[in-house]
Amino acid sequence: MKQSDLNMPWKWTLENDDRERDPFFDQIAQSACKHITEKSIIYINSGTTGNMMVKYLQNIEFTLVTNSILIANAAYKKCPLASIIVIGGKMRVRGVCDDEVAYQQLSSFEYDISFLTGEGFSCEEGLTNSSKKTARLHNMILSRTRKKILLLPYFKIGYSGAFKVVDADKIDILITNKILDSNCNTMINLKALPSLSIESV
Repeated sequence: MKQSDLNMPWKWTLENDDRERDPFFDQIAQSACKHITEKSIIYINSGTTGNMMVKYLQNIEFTLVTNSILIANAAYKKCPLASIIVIGGKMRVRGVCDDEVAYQQLSSFEYDISFLTGEGFSCEEGLTNSSKKTARLHNMILSRTRKKILLLPYFKIGYSGAFKVVDADKIDILITNKILDSNCNTMINLKALPSLSIESV
């Protein structure tokens, strides 16, 4: 395996040592899991923070829908009381299925909570992604979700990717790091959005 492969999100499974978990992502993942309640239907995307969330999932009755084989397998071992639904389709790197087959399957669910990541987030550009396919997928999932939670480390605030997912006011909760300068213009503008709640961890 190439050294660059070791930096990919697939290394964060239940078997990995905590020293391998980036603290910026890890703090956000831990805080995100506190929003999961019994009987809820949730979606966790396949980004770094989504993989890290598995360790902090509580063993309660909830339904997890994911297109990540890694997340599904780890959650199945961690949460025997939960119902794990793994979406199929053409698999790519990191054990993720995100083709049209996966899109159609994911569009058949209504979600109580979705946990998403992205390339960047700002008032001007909203939530963006570097992949057109992922941006389309996340837009659809958010349109079918009651509570939309965005998980972004501080260094992605104020930046943007090539493809827009949704406007900033379509996100309900942003979980990010306290290290972010609270006086920066991006955060001042985001805090002014009446629809957005910001949690700093």
